[in-house]
Amino acid sequence: MIAVTDSKRKKKPDDESESPSTSFPFFFEQMQKQMEVWNEFIESEEGTAAARAGTDFAQISGKHMANMFKEIGETFPKTWSAEEILQKSKEIYLICAKSYSEMFKEAMTMPSILKQNAKALDAFLDWKIASDDMSRETLSNMGLPSKDDMDEIAEKLYYLDKKMDGISRDLSQIASKSKRPNKR
Repeated sequence: MIAVTDSKRKKKPDDESESPSTSFPFFFEQMQKQMEVWNEFIESEEGTAAARAGTDFAQISGKHMANMFKEIGETFPKTWSAEEILQKSKEIYLICAKSYSEMFKEAMTMPSILKQNAKALDAFLDWKIASDDMSRETLSNMGLPSKDDMDEIAEKLYYLDKKMDGISRDLSQIASKSKRPNKR
């Protein structure tokens, strides 16, 4: 980092010599805070679990990538003809697809990775619930109906329509009876 100073600027008596850390104190304070938070996370149980999951995934992916590249190397022809290019491209694609599939199948059964995925899913669901609550509150504050309000209205309209059909049927029966002549 380079500290820029103005050589023509007069120093005040209480000015101390500038160093990079005093030239940009806010930046360094924020950087220090971020590093402290990061170190706390790394040293925490959650950080250790996340690091374990990352290490497990790196080992699994490294193993599968090495196998994939080995198979691709064995698939390449020494010389390429037009027909071989298309055929070998398909083979390479299938090798890659198979390798990635096997890698993720193995990774998704590792306890450390499953635990991290569960935490990520829980965090996402918590965010989704909070986001939905905020959306409902915003709509309510704006005087707009929410999905729940619309569903309630639709349900009431459905039952009202059923009731009207019944009344219409009853009126039709009464009207048809009144049109028939009485046999006395």
